[in-house]
Amino acid sequence: MKTNIIAIIIARMTSSRLPGKQMRLINDRPMMYHIVARLKKVKALDKIVLATASKDENQELAEYVRKFGVETYFDDNENDVTGRIARAAQHFNATHIVTISGDCPLIHPDFIERGVLQLRQNAADYLYIDKSKYQCLHEGIGFYSTAAWLKLDQLSTTGHHREHPGSVLFSYEERFQGVEIVPETVFQRHDFRMSVDTMADLDFMDYFYSDLQNGDIVDLYDVINLVDSKPYIKLLNNHVHQRGLTEKSRTVAFITHAGKEIGLGHLSRSIALSLELKESQSLKVVFCINDDLAAKEILKKNGFVFTTWSLETQRDTITRELLQPNSISAIVLDIKSDKGEWLDHWLKLIETIDLPKFAIDYLPDEGESAITSIIPTVCRRGLAANSGNKRTDVIWGRDYLLLNRRINFWRENKDIEKEGIVVTAGGSGQLADPLVKALSQINEAVKIKFVVGPFADRANFKTKLAGYGLKNCEIIFDPPDPYKVYSESQLAIATFGVTTYELIALGVPTVVVNALTPGDRNIVVFMAGKSVCINALAYSSNTEKFVNEIGYLMANQTVRAQLSQAGKSWIDGLGVERVAEIIMSKVSLDNIEDSEVLKKAHNFHAQS
Repeated sequence: MKTNIIAIIIARMTSSRLPGKQMRLINDRPMMYHIVARLKKVKALDKIVLATASKDENQELAEYVRKFGVETYFDDNENDVTGRIARAAQHFNATHIVTISGDCPLIHPDFIERGVLQLRQNAADYLYIDKSKYQCLHEGIGFYSTAAWLKLDQLSTTGHHREHPGSVLFSYEERFQGVEIVPETVFQRHDFRMSVDTMADLDFMDYFYSDLQNGDIVDLYDVINLVDSKPYIKLLNNHVHQRGLTEKSRTVAFITHAGKEIGLGHLSRSIALSLELKESQSLKVVFCINDDLAAKEILKKNGFVFTTWSLETQRDTITRELLQPNSISAIVLDIKSDKGEWLDHWLKLIETIDLPKFAIDYLPDEGESAITSIIPTVCRRGLAANSGNKRTDVIWGRDYLLLNRRINFWRENKDIEKEGIVVTAGGSGQLADPLVKALSQINEAVKIKFVVGPFADRANFKTKLAGYGLKNCEIIFDPPDPYKVYSESQLAIATFGVTTYELIALGVPTVVVNALTPGDRNIVVFMAGKSVCINALAYSSNTEKFVNEIGYLMANQTVRAQLSQAGKSWIDGLGVERVAEIIMSKVSLDNIEDSEVLKKAHNFHAQS
């Protein structure tokens, strides 16, 4: 009998944790490109098919894969994945199928080749990996005869089994002939993730492809060698929780704002916390953000869904339609405290909602509201005298600083070559004239990098630097990974804010030149007293003293090393993890019971 073996890629653009992930870039090419390129290496396949959901939402993905000779199959029921595979297999007259998860850009062509041959030669219904014997790096791959899959389709009568293809198999294993496929010894491990569910996973894959790709596909052997030689790479995504087959998800709503006047700090730390909730706790997140174009682009880039609000009645509409117990499980509010009208309005809107509520940098009077206050600060600036550690509704301290987890990767990276000075100009690109003047007088041999946020007037910023004759400098507008830029610098010059904490946690010796409020200035003095930064607030009008201080620091590696080590020891970068656990302790997470059959399916199924 002539065989017709097709690979069926299961993918749709409406992922809850990372929407549109198949078209997100890994080394400047969509993730789907890498999956298709790897499947093209498998000679035993007769056809590659993308089986996706509705045309409207997935047309972009379908049009893209057709460029590479991939057939497409649309099925309107996005939750019936088992049926979609069955109908696609029948549509293309397949005798055997290889199911491929559309979020695994490191599938191994040789393993698939061997699996297809083994499936055919043994006249097997399916192949399995016995994970009671060994771990396995391969994931997102399943091998079946079409006849067996059609039986599985008939047996999958629950919504759970329709959504999770193949999960019903081990309820009826006596009806099927399974053959074990044994992975090579080098792949008998599972110490890093092979699938992309989150932005952290995407960063992880991008690291490999950027480092290893030289025109062809990235070799999985090379990936293993790289991980073993640089184990800190796993810090990019080893915190990501693999959602279980029966695990339900919940949604948290973040209310925050950003803009040229407000800055980027509130949005940055809200994103850091929300990424942690998505990645380590598998929660869904929706943002309520002010109608600022740059802020919305930042959220899109980070894979978030959002709705916008203004000072008008739109916020009341959002409260009625979105912030309700039947749609979300918790609310996190991060509104600048000196924006009294905005903060008060939101507090009134959410106070009657019967959900766990959290506010960042807001301290209510004792007994005032049912809001847990999280104050990410290094000292008791702004805390009421009676707050202390006795109030259970107030959580404060440097252990709760909300910093992006990606910092942990860069602070442990041993392969960084450091050069010059980085100057952080904030989200709005505001630099005082005396500072720019002082920077222009620093030794021209010292390279200066300016990191400028998305709200800056780029033309004016360039003009300002040119007006002071700054020559050996580079301007980096809105870098995709600012932590990389910071880490590659010998010294940082910053205005106090969230970025200051990030620099200290990264171990970048930091000179703080400005603080906007008396409370912030007190924090800078406090941190300088702990020897984790240099307080240069008083140098703003003394150019000569400032230039001499910078020259001394650039010439003294020992002092820089002491600042670096002190900073990394003082801020450990795990604040988002602690705050996420606090939120999770108040969020209801009812799970479907894991039956023994489902546990067995999860442990043994080749497509894990």
